[in-house]
Amino acid sequence: MLRQQPDDNSSKLFLIRVYGEENHNPAIATGARNLSGERRHFIGQRANEIGPLRVFRELINDADEDLLSAGNFTQCPTIETLKKAAADYRQKMHIDESIFTECRILRLAYMRADPITSCIRGYIHEMAEIPFRAHLFTEAQIKRYISYCKKEKYSYVNIDATGGVLKRMCDQKQLLLYAVMFKDGVDAFDTVPLAHAILTKHTVASICTFLDNLAESITVVNKKPILPSFFIIDFSAALMNAILKTFNVENINNHLNRCWNVISGKYTAQEVRSLSFIHLCCCHVMHAIARSLTAARIDKKSRKAILHVFAIILCNNHINELYDILGMIINIFGDPNEQNAKQKLEELLLLQLNVDQESQSMLKDGKKIFKQAKKMKDKLNEVDEYFRSNTPIIHQSPFNKEAIRRYPNLANLVNNKNKPNKIDNPLFSPSVIRIFYRWWAYLPLWTGLLLNFQERYSSDIKQTSLVTYKPVRYSNAVIESYFRTFKRSIIKGKKSNRPLDIITELYGSVRAQCKADQFEIKQSAKGRKRRKKNVLVEEEWGKTKIRTVYFKTIDQSTSKRVRTNMRNNQSNGTTENHNESNGTTTTISSKDKSKLCSDQSDDNSSEK
Repeated sequence: MLRQQPDDNSSKLFLIRVYGEENHNPAIATGARNLSGERRHFIGQRANEIGPLRVFRELINDADEDLLSAGNFTQCPTIETLKKAAADYRQKMHIDESIFTECRILRLAYMRADPITSCIRGYIHEMAEIPFRAHLFTEAQIKRYISYCKKEKYSYVNIDATGGVLKRMCDQKQLLLYAVMFKDGVDAFDTVPLAHAILTKHTVASICTFLDNLAESITVVNKKPILPSFFIIDFSAALMNAILKTFNVENINNHLNRCWNVISGKYTAQEVRSLSFIHLCCCHVMHAIARSLTAARIDKKSRKAILHVFAIILCNNHINELYDILGMIINIFGDPNEQNAKQKLEELLLLQLNVDQESQSMLKDGKKIFKQAKKMKDKLNEVDEYFRSNTPIIHQSPFNKEAIRRYPNLANLVNNKNKPNKIDNPLFSPSVIRIFYRWWAYLPLWTGLLLNFQERYSSDIKQTSLVTYKPVRYSNAVIESYFRTFKRSIIKGKKSNRPLDIITELYGSVRAQCKADQFEIKQSAKGRKRRKKNVLVEEEWGKTKIRTVYFKTIDQSTSKRVRTNMRNNQSNGTTENHNESNGTTTTISSKDKSKLCSDQSDDNSSEK
């Protein structure tokens, strides 16, 4: 197994040595490997087209004679194997055809279930077989999304995809379940899906088709387009470009330029709210940075310090402070003559993370982040290739242009890979500078620069320095938690589900959420409304009791009467009377005891 997989444009050279003597005697025994994988699928398809016997003859004609002479019949499977491969192919194609039929029937059933007066009828709004796609949303979901965007000043929509839930189809790529989510409240049931999609083609064009269909339906219901403030995504370049193309009609270059103009205060409040902004999940950002630092082979201690510096940048929301931090970074890691680099790095690490305690614990846990970075090395090439393939974006970004204008030495550090002759700085590392340079191009997409953008940057709103805006942690946790709940609780961890089963479960969940929203039903007890109690009503007190009446009628002989009743209530058994003077015990009956008590009372009266 290779430790490092080669790139697409490179290869690895292997030296194979075989020891021993050749021991292949076809007269004694022959052998063949099992027919499996793509070859089994292709041979099964060919056998259904021309028949197993003709396929057998074709394979014999194409077989290598050297292998046949050595007794290796792998290229010539038996006629029984060919018939079984053909049967497996027919069964597989029959299952796929059944999947398409089920989805068509289900689409018609959902459409007839909705009233005719609905603007958007049904749940499955577009379906195709090759490549398979299904766009899933209802009018109730769109109406709640419109209400959410109108109610919240800054609205957030999460978009992501997950795999491992759908059965793979013949001759098609992996089926992924896409979801568009928003959080409309604090209850767990307020994590609302706007739409779902099942796609086998994960390109910009395929995702744009889904988002175009959704945007058109939103416009039909609302009579005009309505956009959220932010779209929160991971590092999917296809998702980013599809969102920008569908909702903003722009590319990533135009989007970065618009972010720069917004921060520069060139737009009015109405203009700045006309389009949406892209924001990357903070957790994905930290893990991607950790993978970049690990791939650059920076020492462990420096990696943790640099990761903490990135966390400080992520939590900052002031443009001038961010460029000041960048200047310190260039001085620490980019100046070969800086002798106090370690001391300056320690001073930089003393800066506080201006976020909540939960976010601080997550961002400061460098050990956990780097541990996950090792497990996710396979995603490193995808993330770095996304940055490398967009080199013009990095150099044309207005944020990098401003960085070079403020610090001209940055251009030399990025472009010149030759080391200086004399290095007095123990932390000098141009590779670290290049990592910061790549991420700095997308600065507004992963920091808090666009937080409260209308109040802070609108040209027609008077800005005040008295108001403090605390950064918000933009995270994809909402949609990832939804996917986790869907996999564990709804489909019970089952994989390779048919699209019919997934669509049915999604529709049932959507209907339950819509009904709960209609009657304001919350999942937890904290969110439920309780009956209001009027605290202003005067309470009726009981009448005052005269206690002197009870004191006058106290029975003075109560204690004597109680003792008498206790003696009378005793059983007719015997009672032991212990004589303390002589230590003897006399046994008498209860009748004799009562008689004795009466005699004693008579004696006492006579003495008186």
